[in-house]
Amino acid sequence: MNRGGSHLEEQEIRNCSIRLLSNEFPNFLQKVAAYEILRSVLGHSGELLQNGYTEELALRFFAMKNRGETFTHDVSDFLTQYMEQVAKK
Repeated sequence: MNRGGSHLEEQEIRNCSIRLLSNEFPNFLQKVAAYEILRSVLGHSGELLQNGYTEELALRFFAMKNRGETFTHDVSDFLTQYMEQVAKK
């Protein structure tokens, strides 16, 4: 629930909806985003870690690596579709 009244980021929404299919891939992205080496390279801490931005960067990497040839235009829809496909397998 978002009781603070702030808008949720796309990745936060994506994580919630994909968890209806499976927790495995969202949990994996959280673990990747928590790696200290990744956070130090990206310079991320605090709010960027809390709102899912680092997770989204990890998702972007895997989506482009594994399905980049299918990317056409809207990155948000592309990432959501990729997460859905991975979660269903």
